[in-house]
Order: sequence, then C-alpha cells, then structure tokens
Amino acid sequence: MKARRTYWHLEAQKRVPSAYDIGSSRLLYYLERGFEVETPIADWYRRHQAGSPLGRTAVAGFRDPRATTYAKYVALAQEKETFVDGLLRAADESDYDSKLGTEWLASLERWLPVLLYPCHGLQMASAYIGQLAPSSELVIAFAFQTGDEMRRIQRLAYRIKQLEARAAGFRSGKTTWERAPPWQPLRRVIEELLVTYDFGEALVTLALVVKPLFDAFFMQHGGRLAEARHDPLLSRLFFSLNEDCRWHESFTDELVRVVAASDPAAFAFAKRVAKERYARARVGFSALEALWEPGLEPFSLVMESLDAQIMKRWQALGLEAAA
Repeated sequence: MKARRTYWHLEAQKRVPSAYDIGSSRLLYYLERGFEVETPIADWYRRHQAGSPLGRTAVAGFRDPRATTYAKYVALAQEKETFVDGLLRAADESDYDSKLGTEWLASLERWLPVLLYPCHGLQMASAYIGQLAPSSELVIAFAFQTGDEMRRIQRLAYRIKQLEARAAGFRSGKTTWERAPPWQPLRRVIEELLVTYDFGEALVTLALVVKPLFDAFFMQHGGRLAEARHDPLLSRLFFSLNEDCRWHESFTDELVRVVAASDPAAFAFAKRVAKERYARARVGFSALEALWEPGLEPFSLVMESLDAQIMKRWQALGLEAAA
C-alpha cells in the first residue's frame, strides 16, 4: 500500500501549502466519523448544525481572506493593543478627563457604560457560532472574532472605570441595560440572538444584521460624535476597535460569496433570514433616539446612513433581494 504524503489532503491545491492551509484545514474529525461517544450534545449538533439549511456543504469552500494564523493574530493584536495602551495611559497620566465637557460626560453616562452588555452578547454569539461551525476554517475565524469581542469589552471597561472618577453614573450600566426603556428593544434583539440555536440562522443574524448595525452605530457614528465633542481619545479607541470589526465583515463577505457559488438553496435561506431579522433589529436601534444628540447629527440621518451602508454591502454580495 502506497503511503500518503504529509498534508495529502492539500494536494488538490497543486502548490506548497501555507501555514494557514496547514493550521486550519480539516481539523474537525467528527464531521466524517461522528462523535466518539454518543452524548446528548451529539443530538444538538445533528439538529442545529447538520440539520441547518446553511450546512457543511455550503460553507466547505470558505477560507479567511486574511489567512489568519494564531501567530499572525497575536502580532496584529499586539500592534493594536500598544496603540490603545498609549491612549489609556495618557488619560491616566494627564488631566485629560477633567477637560471633558460636562454635557458630553452626561451624554456618555447614558450609553457608554451600557455597551459592555450588548458587546458581551455579541461575544457569546460569536463563540457559539464558532463552536457549532461545520468547517475548521470557520471555527478558527469565529474564535478570533470572539477574542476581538473580548478585547472590545475589556478596553471599554477600562475607559469606563477611568471615567467613574468624574461621574457616578458610569457605575450604573447594568441597571440601565436591564431597566431603561430606550435600551429594551436592543436588549431583546441581543437576547433573541443568544437563543437562536440553528447554526445558519445564528450566523446570518449575527454577521449580516445585528453586529454590522451595532458596529456602525456605536464604533463609527459614536466615534464621530466623540470627535465632535472634543474627545479624541474615545474617538481613536473606537477607531481601533472598529478595525477588528472591518476584518470580521471581510471574512463574512467571503463566506457569503462561497455560499452563493456553492449552494443556491442555502443562499436563499440566508437572504430570507437577513430580511426578517433586519426589520426586527432595526427597531432596537431606532429606540435609541432618546439618547442621541440631535444638535451634532440628526438621528434620522444616522438611521438613513445605517440603512444605506448595510444595503450597499448586501447589494455587493447579491443579497439585494433581502433589502
């Protein structure tokens, strides 16, 4: 019997495999062999992974366009963290926070400390999708996305702790998230996402609907708001965090293109879920009008900009029917 070559499963590429090829491909043995021990979790995978309309065949051709290995991820993260460390250290070692306007601080009290909770919801959803993904390349991509979401939580928490010295309201984020009326529609969106168990439905809802809306609303528009209020530290912090979000969007777009090319039925499913979930998610963000500062940017224009940004992306991906 002829012995197989090392990395025989990559021979079809007809090139020397890269570090990404070697470290990311065909790592999920159970997809072909099943679980070694039949436990209740095996039925969960049969129903919510194998039984999903957006299944293994549809996502099989996915590759991260950035070809992110662990070493590459750590190197990129180190560069970003050095930048953010400098921002936060500057606030600790100077009188930066004492120069922030009282109106701006009052505005930040209403929404900045609350962000920890929806961000944690996005982190948990990313982790769930990564766990359930029927492709090792997707498992790795969403594992890194989960790490990025943890970074966002940690960095925002640090900045919020710094601002507690200026105003007690920065300690009440949890109570505001759970009880304040403007936040309850968005809270419902996040909590419904966390009980969306079908792999395909959870992926589409997170990656094409809820997370893009959240990232654009807070990281982009919130960053511009901070800049206008003479708070460049927060604006630059949001910019750094949004760099992670842009990569998440990039590999999601590649996944959608793979699904469109390989499985028309799965692509049609993604269109339907995106359309249904977008209408519901948008309500959650519309309810935040009471927290916005209309003098700097009318809220209606913010929402129109969000719609235009999401729909432009969907159109580029062939999801225009969903719009």
